[in-house]
Order: sequence, then structure tokens, then C-alpha cells
Amino acid sequence: MIEGIRSWLPRATGSAENPLQARVFKVDRGAAGQKIALARMFAGTLTARSYVDVQPVDGAEYQARPSAIEVAGHPVDRAEAGQIVALRGLKSIRIGDQLGVRTKQVGRLFAPPTLETVVSARDRVKLFQALTQLAEQDPLIRVRKADDITVSLYGEVQKEVIASLLATEYGVDVTFSETTPIHVERLDGEGDAVREMMAPGNLWLAGVGFHVAPFAEGIEYNLVVELGGLPRAFHTAIEETVRLTLRQGLYGWEIPNIRVDLTHTAYDSVGTTAGDFRRLVPLVLLEAIARAGTTVLEPVNHFELDVPADTVSRVLAHVAEHRGLVSRTTLTETQAHLEGTIPAATTHPFESLLPSLSHGEGLLATTFHTYQPVSGPAPTRSRTDGNPLNQKEYVLNLNRSS
Repeated sequence: MIEGIRSWLPRATGSAENPLQARVFKVDRGAAGQKIALARMFAGTLTARSYVDVQPVDGAEYQARPSAIEVAGHPVDRAEAGQIVALRGLKSIRIGDQLGVRTKQVGRLFAPPTLETVVSARDRVKLFQALTQLAEQDPLIRVRKADDITVSLYGEVQKEVIASLLATEYGVDVTFSETTPIHVERLDGEGDAVREMMAPGNLWLAGVGFHVAPFAEGIEYNLVVELGGLPRAFHTAIEETVRLTLRQGLYGWEIPNIRVDLTHTAYDSVGTTAGDFRRLVPLVLLEAIARAGTTVLEPVNHFELDVPADTVSRVLAHVAEHRGLVSRTTLTETQAHLEGTIPAATTHPFESLLPSLSHGEGLLATTFHTYQPVSGPAPTRSRTDGNPLNQKEYVLNLNRSS
């Protein structure tokens, strides 16, 4: 535990004279519903009503201005390294965002959720608002709104926790559908796409081009074009839209590991707006991804299972029936210890059968292990973006949303 504290909660070694370095670790809501961001300051100073650079966890840098700063519950005009501050007025802030200079992030403490479920309530608008606020306060809760409202899960018990929070804190009674796995897409190769500003079919006063390629871990966004060739606000709009677009690949699943190079830009100094790039980027980026191709992957868990020795044969048969693979078996006269992998899609169904298979004595522990290509036809997910792969549908969706 001490080693964990040293790794995950390092000392604030910077001074007030250093450039600002702070990280948001909690987001609350005030009595009037406004966001209150709690941040730990590692270096530098922070002044109320002064602009600071915000480094989002998975987005482009932007500037924001805290309207008020509190330390230990008392309003202050200035905070320094080593203090924990409560910041008001940062409407887009999220847990994990950094203020000031971007520093190396602590490694991911939790694997991404691998399951999701549709959430239903009488008041769909109130439900979505409540879930959005829960997601702001808890980074382990992720909400998605398409034809249905879905929430990501780590397991079945989390449904009960979310239902209780919604009922007690927001007065929303909900029901859940059957839990399903969250797939991801992996790039098969490399692809390029360019849309010139005045090209036929380009409805926006902007031009953009991308090169995409597989990447080991995370999203790497690079500028091949000259940084000064485009106003900063346009570069921010492009990068933010790229990261947003990558949440839905060719089959509607997120592409978590990819390198995206911005290879071409064009704009009109008088008529172009950031919105032109925000509308154009999904079309061009998805075209490049389509040329590279993607494979849909399903999440796979590692399991450790202890059962009575006389039930091993029956348990092994059901592990195989649920597409599990046993990699290690340890047997004694009374107990058997099994280790292996099993798809997330079949983990809960197998777990539900375990008590009857093991005289009620089976103990199962699972953790996320990896992703593997799905067998058979690739599953698809309903889109929230109007389908940039079809420009006619995409434009119609934009018109409905405006």
C-alpha cells in the first residue's frame, strides 16, 4: 500500500515560481447545479478569474477561467503548489483533466469497462441528465445516447448501485436490459483521405486530409502540416473532432489505438469557421479509416476458479461451452484451482451456473485480460453521429440537429 501511495499520490515537489501543474481528481455539483472541480496543485500558482490552459484526458487543449477559488472551504484570490483547491466556473472540466503544463499521467488504475446495458425510465430527458451528472462525478460510469441510452458496466452488481443512486439522488426509477459486451475496432492497415476546400461534394468552406495507421496504445495525433498555417482555434476544432469521431469506427465501436496524422488543411480567411472543420472532419477521417479497414474485437477476461475436486469434469465442460480456455489446473484430493480466459460476453452466464455446478462452493474471480477478434459476422452498434460513411444521411442528421 505504501508503494501504491508513492506511485499514485506523489508529493507536490514544485514551487509557486514554477509553471502551473494541477490535476482534477473530483467533480461535484453545487446547490444550484454548477460544477465544482477539486484539483491538487503540484507546482505554480492559480489566480481567480485568470485564464489557464486545460489539458483534457482525451481531448485537445483549451483555455478556461475559474470564476472562484476555494481552499479548505474559504474563498481565496490565489492558490499555490501543495494546496487542494475547489474551482468554480469550469463548465467542461472532467476528472483527470490537467491545468497548466501537461505532465506524465499516472498509469491507468482500472481497465476500461467491457459491458454495457440499456437504461430505461419514464422521463428519458431527466434520465440522461442524471446519468451525465453521475458520469462527471465517477469516471468509471460512461453514458452513451443513440437510439437508446446505454451505460457501461464492470459487472451486474453495478446495475444495483446505479439504480440506487438514480432513485435516491435524482428521483428516477429505472430498468435495465440484458448486459452485452462492449467491442472495439482495430485498424487493419494504413489509409489516407483528403477533401479539398472547393472539391465537388464538399459543402463546407474548409479542406482537410488525414493519414491513419495502427498504434500500440492510445490515440496519437500528429501535425504533418505546419502549425502556423491555420488559426489555433481551427486546429483545436480539428483535434477535438478527430477524438470524438474515433469513438465510432466503421462498425460503430470505438477505435482506442490509432495514429492520426493531419496531412492537409485549407481555409478561407474571411468565411471559414471552426464549425466548417467540425462538420467536415468526420467524413474525411472515416474515409481514411475505411481505406485502412478495421476488425471488431471482443473483450476477454482472465479467470481464477476454485471448485471441489469431484466437480472438475462438469465445470470444465461448461467452461468450454462458454468459450473459455483453461491454461492451468492444480488438483488436490479435495480442491481444484483453474486459471484461464473466458469472453466477457459469456462470463456472467457461466458465473450464474457455477453454484449448481459446484455444490455452491465454487469461487470465481475475473479481471479484464485482452481483446480478441470476434468469430463470425462483425457485430455493429447504432451510431450517434448520423453516419459519416454516408454523406447524405450525415447531412440530414446535421440539419435535424441544428
